[in-house]
Amino acid sequence: MKKRAIFKIIIFSVIGIVLIGVLIYGLTNKKVRSGLSLGGFFYANASEYKVAEEKVQLSDLTIDEIEVNWIGGNVLIKYSEDATISFKETFDNKDENSNYLMRYLVKNNKLTIQFCKPKWYIKKKIRDCKNLEIYLPKKSYHEIDVSSVSADIDYQGSKDNNCTYVKLESVSGNIVCKQATTENIKVENVSGNIYIADVKSNKEIEIDSVSGALNFEKVETNQLEVDTVSSKINISGKINHIELDSVSSDVDLMMYEAPETIHCDTVSGMVRLILPENEGFSAVLDSVSGNISSNFEVTYTKKQIVYKNAHFIYKFNSVSGDVSINKQNDN
Repeated sequence: MKKRAIFKIIIFSVIGIVLIGVLIYGLTNKKVRSGLSLGGFFYANASEYKVAEEKVQLSDLTIDEIEVNWIGGNVLIKYSEDATISFKETFDNKDENSNYLMRYLVKNNKLTIQFCKPKWYIKKKIRDCKNLEIYLPKKSYHEIDVSSVSADIDYQGSKDNNCTYVKLESVSGNIVCKQATTENIKVENVSGNIYIADVKSNKEIEIDSVSGALNFEKVETNQLEVDTVSSKINISGKINHIELDSVSSDVDLMMYEAPETIHCDTVSGMVRLILPENEGFSAVLDSVSGNISSNFEVTYTKKQIVYKNAHFIYKFNSVSGDVSINKQNDN
């Protein structure tokens, strides 16, 4: 084997190990700093928070920022026709576990919801069954930020309102984001699946994932950045720029319009790109043992293919993984 090929395998392997470590450390450590950890639950200024003994309704329409920190169970966020913000939790034996009632704080146009009072230890039976539901008026919000450990997050957006920044983070929980209209979306997950559908982001969608499937349907954004380890990736939609780094991941891209640029780095895994008829592209694969192919009427030059005037630029790097670029409805 050529020295260059051996060097490339070593470099990509090191990158893969570093990426795994950075993602896991970053996601789990962030939860500890923000108050969530695998053993206890802590946050600052706890004395300022109110206890939510029953369903809470807030008529303060100046609230434009929501933060949720949750452990276990489920977190559901939906939009309603009501003019008030309302939220409630459900779990067994609430009367016997008053210390586990959620806390909330409204300050500086921001609503913060905490899983319970600060505690060194959270009972497993509480973690497993404590669910949160939040209903928001249809209006513009600056930021919605949900962080969880072992909790599923379900964000049901609305096309009638806009949120500047949506941030969803979880360790050992699934994340769903549907029908959201926003400027930016950031999703971070360890050991959980991510499902995003009918989402429009005017600027950027950023995804960091370790060990979980990624499924995007009817996604529209200017920029998509994905960093994954051990994930099956399926993406469909209209995206201008795609930047994707993956370790041990198969990637399927079904594009409604040809992206302007694609930059994809993989250690191992297939990349399958489906495009409609377009004005032309060039695609380069830099790989140790992978090949590039297409059923467009392209010209081949070593590891590069060119279609028509090569208007769009696609670059792929891999150690072992093929790339196919095929025409829509012609597979």
